[in-house]
Amino acid sequence: TAPVFVETLPVDATVECDSVVPTAETLTAIDNCGDTTVTFNETEVLGSCSGSYSIERLWTATDACGNTSTHLQIITIEDTTAPIFTSVLPEDLYTSCDAIPSAAVLTATDSCSDVEITLNEYEEEGECSNQYDLVREWTATDACGNSIQYVQVLHLTCKILDSDIKNAINVDSSTYDNYFKIDGIDCFPDNTVKIFNRWGVEVYSVNGYNNMDKAFRGYSNGRTTLNEIDGLPTGDYFYILQYRYSSDGGVSSKILDQSGFLYINNNK
Repeated sequence: TAPVFVETLPVDATVECDSVVPTAETLTAIDNCGDTTVTFNETEVLGSCSGSYSIERLWTATDACGNTSTHLQIITIEDTTAPIFTSVLPEDLYTSCDAIPSAAVLTATDSCSDVEITLNEYEEEGECSNQYDLVREWTATDACGNSIQYVQVLHLTCKILDSDIKNAINVDSSTYDNYFKIDGIDCFPDNTVKIFNRWGVEVYSVNGYNNMDKAFRGYSNGRTTLNEIDGLPTGDYFYILQYRYSSDGGVSSKILDQSGFLYINNNK
């Protein structure tokens, strides 16, 4: 007959990797026929990651005749807790497309293993053509795959560049898309466009230019224009664009000027 353990036998347990592992208990045993010895052996079994493993504790009670009783306790150590960012996290902000700050270098810590931080950056369309959001996602991942994410959104407004202005048109009433096109003007409805001929005479002026019903197609709306129905003659003209610009979500704004030459080709 094998010996019998005296104390309540320790049960299996699961603990987080940063918790205190329960100490091994001291067990004794009795036997009806003689003295009993109890031996203890502890083995660590590696898991799938540095924060996950198990401890196997085996008690063996043996009597004088070699009869034995054993008890096995398994303590599972696991890592289910994500890392924590330790650096100052960048806030969402509004700014101009030509003043985008560099992505912050974030740090993170984990109680059980090293941490890897990745940055994913992508763009999302805004409410108009010269606005978009730059989204930055930092992901901190520990050795066991637990992760935490932080997202920063940069709301960007781009100024109108020279390359955004298509400064040549043909006077052709049959083609609706033939007009003085200003890419991005839809973001700045508070604007004024003026066009002058080579003698400095204003031949066109409009507030709220929008590339649609308010678009210059080579026809004058000036008061002194002759033969307006025929369109303006072929030649070089000069345009002035003024628009109200804000890069902080409308908290403050300023008037920006854009000017240059415009060529009109009129074969009518």
